[in-house]
Amino acid sequence: FFWIGERLGSMARISALGWRFFAIVALGCVHGLEQAGRGSVVKPGASLGEWFKETARREALLAERRATATNSTKQLAARTNYACENCLATYEDSTPVTLRVMFLTNKDTVTNVKAQEAAAAAGLGHPCGACCDDPVLAVPECFVAENWQGGWIGEPVITLLTSLGPTNLVALTPANISDEVYTVFASEGVTRSTNGYTTCVLDVALGNVDLCVGSFWETAPRRDRVLFTSPLDINVFRLVTRATIEKGFGVSNLIDIFAPFSWTVWWCVCGMFLFTALCMWVVNHEPTEDFPEEFLYPHPMGLVKGVWVSAMGYFAGNQFVVDRWSTRLIVLGFSFFLYISGASYTANLASFMVLKAGATTGIGSFNDIVRQNKKLCTPPEIQGMVTSSTTGIESQLVIKNSVDVLLDNMHRGECDAAVIGKLEFAKFVTAESASYTICTTEGDFNYLGGYFCGSKDSTLELVELSKCVCGHSTTIPDTEECPSDCHQPSTKYCDVVAVPDDSFDGSLNFAFPVQAWVEPYVSAWIVKMKQNGQIGVAYETEFLNKNPAKCPLTSPQGQGASSTTDAGASSLGIESMAGTFFFSGILMFMGICLHLVQTIMERREAGKVLSLGAKAGEAGGDASVSTAVGIGGGVGENGV
Repeated sequence: FFWIGERLGSMARISALGWRFFAIVALGCVHGLEQAGRGSVVKPGASLGEWFKETARREALLAERRATATNSTKQLAARTNYACENCLATYEDSTPVTLRVMFLTNKDTVTNVKAQEAAAAAGLGHPCGACCDDPVLAVPECFVAENWQGGWIGEPVITLLTSLGPTNLVALTPANISDEVYTVFASEGVTRSTNGYTTCVLDVALGNVDLCVGSFWETAPRRDRVLFTSPLDINVFRLVTRATIEKGFGVSNLIDIFAPFSWTVWWCVCGMFLFTALCMWVVNHEPTEDFPEEFLYPHPMGLVKGVWVSAMGYFAGNQFVVDRWSTRLIVLGFSFFLYISGASYTANLASFMVLKAGATTGIGSFNDIVRQNKKLCTPPEIQGMVTSSTTGIESQLVIKNSVDVLLDNMHRGECDAAVIGKLEFAKFVTAESASYTICTTEGDFNYLGGYFCGSKDSTLELVELSKCVCGHSTTIPDTEECPSDCHQPSTKYCDVVAVPDDSFDGSLNFAFPVQAWVEPYVSAWIVKMKQNGQIGVAYETEFLNKNPAKCPLTSPQGQGASSTTDAGASSLGIESMAGTFFFSGILMFMGICLHLVQTIMERREAGKVLSLGAKAGEAGGDASVSTAVGIGGGVGENGV
């Protein structure tokens, strides 16, 4: 541009004017490209001159930081104890040590209160809060290490760094991410919109940063590039889904008494009634109280009477009147069926009624997601853990680039369940205190994803769950009670409950990406502070105490629901009752077999009696006939 300006200026004999014009055009284009790449905007009303001053100030500051951050290649003194005091002050030759630490802000985790106050005083309203991640809006307080002592991670880390005592402690933020990251890793899809956690890891890999401080997950791709410190904590992941509470009376309540058994089991119960009636009808040949003579086999009404008697035995506990061993075996089998099924029904009915009184869900495990063809939202970092724990779940997964938007997607119906960590559960569900951004423009390639939108025309929505907003968009601080006539803080995730599943054991370490030369020192101090309880105290005071439960008592969370299942999942299926039907049927079948044996033996005995009677009749047949004739003749004569 300057060369063209000079030539045109010479031709038109207005060299100075041409130089100025094309210089302004050139710098304007550079400014536009930078803003498009960074996704930032100039403050409304700012003139071009003000922008030049701000850009010059920022570039000078970044240049100064990077120059100061150039580490010496000299060796540190050998140590036998890495959890040492002031041991990073100098190298062996007394050259001062410079430690470059990048802080990634996150509410209740790593915070900079002074930067937030300075940004608010300057009127820098922006979704990033203190805006320390933005090179245009970052305030000087963002680059003072001592200011980052807020949060359950920030507090112990500042103590740790102060103890190590580096001579030059350079505080950086994602605003200082080197341009090298975007050029070297462009082929891997790294852009200006890539989240700060990923880019900080890459800057450590390039040697531009010594330590990243934030709620980093130690994942395999990150571990392949850089070292990580010893973990501060472990983020245990859990399956969560939405729960409902039974409200009022409905038609469905009329059939709740059948819920303890599945409908397949109830059909088998009816079949058992019919089978028992058939057995009793067949084996009873002598009149009894249950089977009078008019109901004996083969009269068909005997089968109807048998069904009635077996049903009364099931529901009222009536006993059969038995008079032979075959009948006793059948009654024994039926009694076994009555005892097991009755006890199972009673126990499960009590459990079911308790569940109906509380919160219930339609998903009780990862396997339920596969069986019911549900959708599961999960972050990419734990996708392998989920697929390895449950066969056939791959097609049910909905992968989102941010754990912050998983519950939002579930609430919008994009998925039926989600997998989140214990910290996310505490912030989003229990305390409803999280803030996050989500792209809400349909058609955008990152639709319902976090951090950014793929198009500048798309809408990146800021969601602040804990904010109390009154008229004219006035926000009431979290420390004050929200007036009744204002928009109350969100409770939309109070219907989310955790679903324990022993088949899934997913977790990731909270640890810091670090350069090899400083890793032993930082790791040793982390282990020491964990054993001393300092990190545990910081977690309790800076995270748990600042995120109390806010869900109303009428919500699933307010009722303390954590492991619930729906009516279908609590019903006993045929697989649970199969043994009862099997052994009862065996006993009844044995009774039928015994009856057949007894019938055959009785018929043989009856045949023998008939045979003996026939032989006796033949032996005395002639005498009987003569006597009969003589008697008959006498009678006839007297009669005449």
